[in-house]
Amino acid sequence: MKLEKVNSVIAKRTLQAKDGREIEIIFGTPEEFPDGKDFYCPFQVIGLGDERVRYAGGVDSMQALLLALKKLSYYITSRDEVMNGEVQWLGEPDLGLLPAYQDDLD
Repeated sequence: MKLEKVNSVIAKRTLQAKDGREIEIIFGTPEEFPDGKDFYCPFQVIGLGDERVRYAGGVDSMQALLLALKKLSYYITSRDEVMNGEVQWLGEPDLGLLPAYQDDLD
Protein backbone atom coordinates (compact mmCIF):
# COMPACT_ATOMS: atom_id res chain seq x y z
CA MET A 1 0.00 0.00 0.00
CA LYS A 2 1.36 3.41 -0.95
CA LEU A 3 0.29 6.46 1.05
CA GLU A 4 0.49 10.00 -0.32
CA LYS A 5 0.09 11.91 2.95
CA VAL A 6 -0.55 11.52 6.66
CA ASN A 7 -4.23 12.21 7.40
CA SER A 8 -5.56 13.09 10.85
CA VAL A 9 -2.25 13.95 12.51
CA ILE A 10 -2.17 12.81 16.15
CA ALA A 11 1.41 13.67 17.12
CA LYS A 12 4.33 15.78 15.91
CA ARG A 13 7.88 16.32 17.07
CA THR A 14 10.29 18.93 15.73
CA LEU A 15 14.01 18.17 15.77
CA GLN A 16 16.81 20.62 15.05
CA ALA A 17 19.78 20.00 12.78
CA LYS A 18 23.04 21.75 13.56
CA ASP A 19 22.84 23.53 10.22
CA GLY A 20 19.62 25.25 11.35
CA ARG A 21 17.09 23.05 9.53
CA GLU A 22 14.01 21.80 11.33
CA ILE A 23 13.10 18.16 10.93
CA GLU A 24 9.49 17.26 11.57
CA ILE A 25 8.19 13.85 12.60
CA ILE A 26 4.46 13.33 12.02
CA PHE A 27 2.24 10.43 13.14
CA GLY A 28 -1.27 9.84 11.85
CA THR A 29 -4.26 8.16 13.39
CA PRO A 30 -4.16 4.37 13.07
CA GLU A 31 -6.73 3.20 10.53
CA GLU A 32 -8.08 -0.10 9.27
CA PHE A 33 -6.50 -1.46 6.12
CA PRO A 34 -8.81 -1.15 3.08
CA ASP A 35 -9.65 -4.87 3.30
CA GLY A 36 -11.00 -4.34 6.84
CA LYS A 37 -8.47 -6.66 8.42
CA ASP A 38 -5.88 -5.30 10.82
CA PHE A 39 -4.69 -1.70 11.18
CA TYR A 40 -1.89 0.54 9.95
CA CYS A 41 -0.39 3.70 11.42
CA PRO A 42 1.21 6.22 9.02
CA PHE A 43 4.22 8.39 9.81
CA GLN A 44 6.46 10.78 7.91
CA VAL A 45 9.80 12.50 8.45
CA ILE A 46 10.14 15.87 6.72
CA GLY A 47 13.52 17.54 6.31
CA LEU A 48 15.82 14.53 6.57
CA GLY A 49 16.16 13.06 3.08
CA ASP A 50 13.41 10.75 1.85
CA GLU A 51 10.06 12.25 2.83
CA ARG A 52 7.78 9.41 1.78
CA VAL A 53 4.93 8.37 4.05
CA ARG A 54 5.66 5.07 5.75
CA TYR A 55 3.48 2.94 7.98
CA ALA A 56 3.46 -0.05 10.29
CA GLY A 57 0.67 -2.59 10.54
CA GLY A 58 -0.74 -4.40 13.54
CA VAL A 59 -3.70 -6.53 14.56
CA ASP A 60 -5.27 -3.53 16.30
CA SER A 61 -4.74 0.22 16.37
CA MET A 62 -2.55 0.10 19.49
CA GLN A 63 -0.13 -2.41 17.98
CA ALA A 64 -0.01 -0.43 14.72
CA LEU A 65 0.84 2.75 16.64
CA LEU A 66 3.54 1.09 18.75
CA LEU A 67 5.13 -0.60 15.74
CA ALA A 68 5.07 2.68 13.79
CA LEU A 69 6.98 4.37 16.63
CA LYS A 70 9.49 1.53 16.65
CA LYS A 71 9.89 1.62 12.87
CA LEU A 72 10.27 5.41 12.90
CA SER A 73 12.92 5.08 15.62
CA TYR A 74 15.00 2.79 13.47
CA TYR A 75 14.61 4.98 10.39
CA ILE A 76 15.71 8.13 12.24
CA THR A 77 18.56 6.60 14.24
CA SER A 78 20.03 4.93 11.14
CA ARG A 79 20.47 8.27 9.34
CA ASP A 80 24.08 9.52 9.16
CA GLU A 81 23.21 12.98 10.47
CA VAL A 82 21.59 11.50 13.56
CA MET A 83 24.36 8.97 14.19
CA ASN A 84 26.91 11.81 13.93
CA GLY A 85 25.04 13.88 16.55
CA GLU A 86 24.04 16.56 14.05
CA VAL A 87 20.34 16.29 14.92
CA GLN A 88 18.98 17.18 18.34
CA TRP A 89 15.78 17.47 20.29
CA LEU A 90 15.59 20.14 22.98
CA GLY A 91 19.31 20.72 22.59
CA GLU A 92 20.25 17.08 23.26
CA PRO A 93 21.30 14.25 20.93
CA ASP A 94 18.77 11.90 22.62
CA LEU A 95 15.73 12.30 20.37
CA GLY A 96 13.39 10.82 22.98
CA LEU A 97 12.42 7.84 20.82
CA LEU A 98 12.26 4.12 21.47
CA PRO A 99 15.37 2.02 20.88
CA ALA A 100 15.04 0.41 17.46
CA TYR A 101 16.47 -2.49 15.49
CA GLN A 102 17.35 -2.81 11.83
CA ASP A 103 15.04 -5.75 11.09
CA ASP A 104 12.02 -3.52 11.81
CA LEU A 105 12.43 -1.38 8.67
CA ASP A 106 11.22 -2.54 5.28
